[in-house]
Amino acid sequence: MKVTTCVLLFLCTINVFAHGDLHERIQKVTTEIESDRDNHELYITRGELYAQHENYKLALKDFKKAEKLAGTNGDLQLNFAKSYFRLGKEKTALEYLERILEQDQDHVIAWRLKGQCLANLNEYQAAGLAFQNVITYSVQTLPENYFEAALMFEKAEVQKLDKAIETIEQGIEDLGKVVSLEQKLIQLYVQHGDYQKAIGQLTDQLETRNRKEFILFERGKIYALSLDKTSAENDFKSALQLIDKLPSRLKNTAATKNLIKDINQQLDFLNK
Repeated sequence: MKVTTCVLLFLCTINVFAHGDLHERIQKVTTEIESDRDNHELYITRGELYAQHENYKLALKDFKKAEKLAGTNGDLQLNFAKSYFRLGKEKTALEYLERILEQDQDHVIAWRLKGQCLANLNEYQAAGLAFQNVITYSVQTLPENYFEAALMFEKAEVQKLDKAIETIEQGIEDLGKVVSLEQKLIQLYVQHGDYQKAIGQLTDQLETRNRKEFILFERGKIYALSLDKTSAENDFKSALQLIDKLPSRLKNTAATKNLIKDINQQLDFLNK
């Protein structure tokens, strides 16, 4: 309890210092503005500090002043979009993002924020397309980018799931056999009813993965879903045989014991 309290106090202290530092920086820029009221860059700087302080209304006030003094540009429009998004005004944020993307089609940050705005508005298909553009225009993309796009298509096409599957397949093609992407693809195949494709993915994994008993169990469940009782039973029994050959330290782990229990339940169900 004492340790937890100390940690909380430490984190709170960091937070106070961080906000205190922001407050001092805001005061410093405010003093500079008082002696140079037509300097639009100072208003942008203070607006960004207000945004970091999560005071988005004051941030917008400064951004509008900067725009009035010197017109707008992509960076200022992005500041407007971020602040309106944080205030829950996604439609207004989207207006600024569209202006940015008209001038700079490969603006990754704008595409990501557009996807987030559209997701909040439940426009999942359009959000998925925006996140796909994050993948397209990123210099170095990550598995998370494919997950974001696929999740949106999954929500938009609950019955079809075609676009979600296509996105994860593209992620695997681009990044290689990332385990999390492969697992997601198998899940989507099963949801889509493409049992043979899901089985094919798991069969490929048997060639390269350790602890094959877990893969056999997953494949057996999908065989059962596809009404191939014989193949399901063979996989479950093969998994038990592999477990029986494990050294004691692995056989007696909680994960292995739970797996044995789950396999036996599946076999009982098949034999009813």
